[in-house]
Amino acid sequence: MERSTKQYLKDFRDDIRNDVNFDLLMEFFVVFSRFEFTLKIAGYLQDNVKNEARPDWLKYGLKKKETFDDYIDSLETGNELKMAIEYILINPPKKQFVGDGNMLIFALVPDENPSNTQKLCTYITRIRNNLFHGAKFLKSYGDSSRDWKLIHCALLVLSCWIDDDQNFRSWFFEG
Repeated sequence: MERSTKQYLKDFRDDIRNDVNFDLLMEFFVVFSRFEFTLKIAGYLQDNVKNEARPDWLKYGLKKKETFDDYIDSLETGNELKMAIEYILINPPKKQFVGDGNMLIFALVPDENPSNTQKLCTYITRIRNNLFHGAKFLKSYGDSSRDWKLIHCALLVLSCWIDDDQNFRSWFFEG
């Protein structure tokens, strides 16, 4: 008996009609989940009463901003990473809310952090939340080309952060 979830995935792949987008989606899921695993190994853990192992993006952003904000400024105009960062910051992912009548809606909620690195942490986790919980990659939510571009840009930033620190890189790839 074929699993209904297997058929759903086949139908989903047919629906997006683009193996490149499917591969990009899978890459983002894998890289993001591995990145969060690496955050935990590196000691970026949320303080909580139950001792649950939850990655702390805020702590990571606070530490990373010490060098990464200056690095962003040093990148030349036209640099692929700089363009990706600018795209995310200028076109941040929307946040999902429950509206009138329990309708799910997406609204623009700017991050108020002064650091671009901290904003990137917020926005990259929001991209993940929209994919995992908000189905933003589905056509029914409007212009999906923007969402695909956000995924691509987020992967460029995550890759940079992985490669930027030898210990982090080692934990990410060898864990």
